[in-house]
Formats: sequence, structure tokens, C-alpha cells
Amino acid sequence: MAFNSYVFVLFFAVVLVLHRSLRGQRARLWLLLVASAIFYASWSAPFLALLGLSIVVDYGLGLALASATRHRKLLLAVSIALNLGALSLFKYGDFLVGNVNGLLRLAGVARSVPLPGLTLPLGISFYTFMTLSYTIDVYRGACPVERSLLRYAVFLIFFPHLVMGPILRANEFLPQLAEPDPTADRSHFGVNRIAIGFAKKLLLADLLARFVEPVFADPAAYDGAANLIAVYLYPFQIYFDFSAYCDIAIGCAALLGYRLPENFDRPLLAASLRDFWRRWHRTLSNWLRDYVYLPLGGARNGEGRAALNVLVTMVLGGLWHGAAWHYVAWGALSGAVLILERLWAGPPRAWRVLVTFNLFALTLVLFRAPSLRLAGTVLARIARLPSSASPTRVLLALTLPALLLSAYALCASLRRSWEEVAPRTSLQAVGYGCALGVTVLLLAMLGAPPTEFIYFHF
Repeated sequence: MAFNSYVFVLFFAVVLVLHRSLRGQRARLWLLLVASAIFYASWSAPFLALLGLSIVVDYGLGLALASATRHRKLLLAVSIALNLGALSLFKYGDFLVGNVNGLLRLAGVARSVPLPGLTLPLGISFYTFMTLSYTIDVYRGACPVERSLLRYAVFLIFFPHLVMGPILRANEFLPQLAEPDPTADRSHFGVNRIAIGFAKKLLLADLLARFVEPVFADPAAYDGAANLIAVYLYPFQIYFDFSAYCDIAIGCAALLGYRLPENFDRPLLAASLRDFWRRWHRTLSNWLRDYVYLPLGGARNGEGRAALNVLVTMVLGGLWHGAAWHYVAWGALSGAVLILERLWAGPPRAWRVLVTFNLFALTLVLFRAPSLRLAGTVLARIARLPSSASPTRVLLALTLPALLLSAYALCASLRRSWEEVAPRTSLQAVGYGCALGVTVLLLAMLGAPPTEFIYFHF
């Protein structure tokens, strides 16, 4: 039941009508729980039990942590071990066993360990980080324990964010479930964000995919100019795709009366990679900062230790995205560039934005390419750019970042104007939503066919 499907539109319309017709908060929570379970089951019914088990176990461990005076570290260790153990088994089992078999072959051992061959449960990377942050925060005293199993379950399974985020923190969302604001009508905001999200996905991300995907699938079939253009277009494709999902999630939650955290803040206009990671996938970046980088010591123990902590954090961030060496390499390269950036003051801001974008785009080659070998092919084709394409195509490829970033900056400024003409009443919101919906669908029918959201695979 993808967001960009007619089935989801119908599903959400039914949930919204029922939600607004109910008066008691408890009844609304039960509706959200059942609706979220149906939404998840439409993707991955067998793994609904695993999600339910995670809810019950960490809810119980949270209660135990809140009441325990002894063995609190042991309880926290159990929570971390169970959550990371399940994530490692399902997401990294084949990767780890495959590398063990590779080492055995190098050692001359003929026998190999069978691959687990387990299917990756939908959304496990996201909800594992959510439930981990809850038990860690309860242990730290940074979050009060949730004594309602119903509220905790809705916090974890709430369908707008369940599959691809944003990654929620318990102390941000649980209070909204306990005491919603009955006077808050955020219909105009919600409809506006949903419309923006569908426009990003259908009119921008899916159109960009028509050029980017074939090049990365077989880079050897294209010249250096085409490879470089694909490298420059991919950051925009993944940004518009992922931020579109988050816009729709935030908008759906707003129509239901809840606030989800913003996940993007014009990241492609960042003037440094450090600034970029504060703006891009903010809920993941903040999670890695609070639960990996700072516990490792952050920058408290000198530049050398800070550099190591940055590298470890970024490698883990790369692994979070997928069980493959090219994700590890992407994380390591991103960390190394961040470390080097600390030693370089850089040129004026406009040039820093351009440099930052180029660095991000080039590191994304490791992220997007299906393998390290194909990433090498992309980079080799780009290295041969002057001799493999006409001067016009070379000029287009080299000037593309400045053109794209200028258009992106203009669109970012125009978005404020769009938000100012958003509806202010529920009736206006319905009319506005219908008009924008019809416009977006008509334009989409003339463009590319809908594609899966990129972060669906993570």
C-alpha cells in the first residue's frame, strides 16, 4: 500500500473520516492501531508478529527500567541485544555469512556456511532505532516511562511514519498521544504538505529516475558525460523522492492531529558537509549523534579521537542503509571527507555550496551503484570525460550543478509563497486538495509511471 497508490488514498480517506467521527482519544488510538496493523500487513503480513513482539518486549523492558534499582544496565543491555540482534539477523545475516564464506575460501576451506536467506521485514531499520531510543532514554531519565501499552504500540506502529520515517523519539510523540490538542485544526497544513509531497514524487523524482536508473544499472553503456550527468541528477532524485515521502507522512499525521518532526531543511544548499548532515535525513543524523557519536566521546577528547568517532558513526550510518560493502565504503568516505573538511576553511559561501554539492554527489556514487565494481565503472567513465564526449556535452555536464542548484534555490524560496496561499479552513482545504490532486495526477499521467520510494528498501 504505497503512498503513491490509489489504494492508499482510499485507505487514508476512510481512516481520516473514522478518526474525525470518534470523540474519545482511546477510541481514536484503537482505530490508529488497527489501521496501522492493516497498513503494515498489506506489505508484510508475516512480520506483523515480529513488530508486535518488539512492541511488547520493549514496553515491558521500559517498565522494568523505570522501577528497577539494581541491574538497570543489564536490562538495557537485553533491550539493545534483542533489537540489534533481530536487525542483524534479518538485515545482515546473509552479508556476514557471505563474507565468512569468502574468508574460508581464501583459507582453502572447501565447505561453506549456508546463507540464512531471510526476508527483510519492512521498516525494521526505522522501528528498531525508535524502540532502542525509547529504552535508552528511559534508562538515562531523559524520557518518562510509558505505562499505556496502547499508546506505546501506536507510537511505534503509527502508519504515516512506519515504513520510511521520520524516526520518532518517544518524548516527542507519546505526549501527543496522551493529551492531543482538541482545538488544533491543521487541515490546511496537512493538505498543503501532501500536495507538495505528491508533486515532488510524481513530477520530479520519478522523471529524474527515467534518466538516472539506466545509467547506474549499466554505466559502461554510456559515455563520461552521461555518467556525470546521472551523478549530478541522483542527489536531486533521492532528495525529492525521500522528502516527498516525509512530506506526505507529515501531512497525513497533521490531518489526524499529530506533529511529526521535519526530516529535511534545504540540504542541497548546505555550505559544508557538516551543515549538510544537519539538514539531510535529520532524524537519522540526530539519532546517530545522540546514541553513537556522543556516547563514543564526541569531540571531548581531542581532534584525533573526534575524527575516529566521526568515522565510526558514518560507517554505522552507511551500514544502516544496507548490508553491502559499497554502503560501508560510502559511510567511510563520507566520514573521511567530514574529517578533512574540519581542516579547511573553504571559499566564499556560494562556492562552498557548489563544492559541498559536488562532494556529496561523488560520495553518492558508492551509495547508488549496485556494487563497488559498478561504482568504479562510473568513476572511470567520468575520468575519461574530455575524450569521450563532444565539447557541448562536456560543457553541459560541468555546468549542470550550478544550474540545478540555482533552480533548487528558486523553488525553495517560492515554496514559502505557496504555503502562504494554503487554505485556512477545513472546507477550503478540501477544495484546495482536490484541485491540486487533480492537477498533479493529470501532469503525472503525462510524465513517468510511478515508481517505488527509494527508502522503501532500507
